[in-house]
Amino acid sequence: MSAQSAAEQVPHLKNPIVRLFETAAKDPQRIALASNRTRLSYGEFASIVQRCAQRLRVHGIGPSSIVAVDCEPEIGAVISCALLQLGATSTTIAAQLLPAVAGQLSAIVTDAVDRGHPVQRRIVLESRFFETLDATARLMEIAELRPDEVVRVVFSSGTTGVPKGVPFSKTILEARLASARANWMPKLPFLSMLGPETVTGYQTMSAQLLSGETYLVARDATETLARIAEFGVRSIKTSPAKLADLIRARRDHPTDTWSTDSLEVIQIAGSLLSPAIALACENAFGITPTILYGSTEVGTVTRGAFSADQPKRLGTVIDEVQLEIVDGNDVPVAPDGHGRIRMRRDPMPEGYWLGEPSAGTGFLAGWFYPGDTGSLSPSGELTLAGRTNEVVNAGGSKVNLAELDLWLSEIDALSDVATFQFLSELDEPLLGLAFVSETAIAAEDLERTIARRVSGVRFHSLIRLTSIPRNALGKVDRNRLTELTTKDSHG
Repeated sequence: MSAQSAAEQVPHLKNPIVRLFETAAKDPQRIALASNRTRLSYGEFASIVQRCAQRLRVHGIGPSSIVAVDCEPEIGAVISCALLQLGATSTTIAAQLLPAVAGQLSAIVTDAVDRGHPVQRRIVLESRFFETLDATARLMEIAELRPDEVVRVVFSSGTTGVPKGVPFSKTILEARLASARANWMPKLPFLSMLGPETVTGYQTMSAQLLSGETYLVARDATETLARIAEFGVRSIKTSPAKLADLIRARRDHPTDTWSTDSLEVIQIAGSLLSPAIALACENAFGITPTILYGSTEVGTVTRGAFSADQPKRLGTVIDEVQLEIVDGNDVPVAPDGHGRIRMRRDPMPEGYWLGEPSAGTGFLAGWFYPGDTGSLSPSGELTLAGRTNEVVNAGGSKVNLAELDLWLSEIDALSDVATFQFLSELDEPLLGLAFVSETAIAAEDLERTIARRVSGVRFHSLIRLTSIPRNALGKVDRNRLTELTTKDSHG
């Protein structure tokens, strides 16, 4: 009996990729993937996936393989689907993490000749790989998948520490796709401005290609406007930084270039949204952003409309998630009481791929502790206080970096801003400020402006940059800012 027929007879072993091939058989001309670079129908996409699966199997890739994908989004979608067909585990890993996990990977699939990957086996998708695909037979066999079998490892943001691999079993993937449909893909067509290396990006790609929809690829804000106009996109998910990019692109490209009239919902995830960006969004698109709070580990946890008066209010806890505020002894506090946030859902991972993070965060006794603090109202509305690892000691006072970012983002002269901590030559903890401004601004003028905005806070390093370093979710890379300051101070 073939693996495919066995999977059909035992539903819990059925591989989700079957749905993609079913769409290809029923409606081969439907558009599966669209970007500025290519258009692929479901018939074409499925054929390429099956041929790639065959080619990868020749390279020894199969159910026990863990494979990193380092490709352009269009190619990455094909390879990820081919790996799912083979029953392999796929992942996308930032370059700086590869040395630490290279020994755990079966291979890395890349469309670059050499990016210096420290992985023993590189499968390079040079141009001839795709030119010769027609000569490769289509692999029709589909691997069975146990409910607990890991199909994807998604890395967390790691804004102030090392990103951690979150294993998605078949059961967890399917549950998260259902949650996405219910909580942040409210109106179709839908587009994610967060790339496939993020949990949102991977879930978007999977949800759309496994449901017969069109997976819309947009590398930047300009391409996002083009996709919205062409496909009548009604809802998007993005980060505050990428939303700011989209607003600027809308300003630079009038509506007679690309219409955004179809857009109804703009959702924000990853970090706090400033009132200034929210107001600019309303002026540009006529839409008040929706705020989503959650984590790679648990998924979406709260959802609510943004409030300029309470920018750290993150909405109401969704039905399938349990969230508690607890004290230092893990005892739940009274409603509106302040404490550590913990949350859980069924199903969710029991731990990280390759181990746990530092104490105080991560998976513990059936709960996930994201490292955030806040309060929960009697009606279930969450207000974020900050991250425990973003509360720093500066001059004897406790300072919340995320909150500082929010306050300073209201300064008109600054296009973007991020705060960070670094150590002096005497190991004294000091505050730094990185900013982007369209025109030069004197340090003393900036210091006076900051003093009016946030009294009692002194910055010992001011860095003007062309852009703030951020990860794929648009979160500030504070470690990188610290490195820049340390490098400057040490010559």
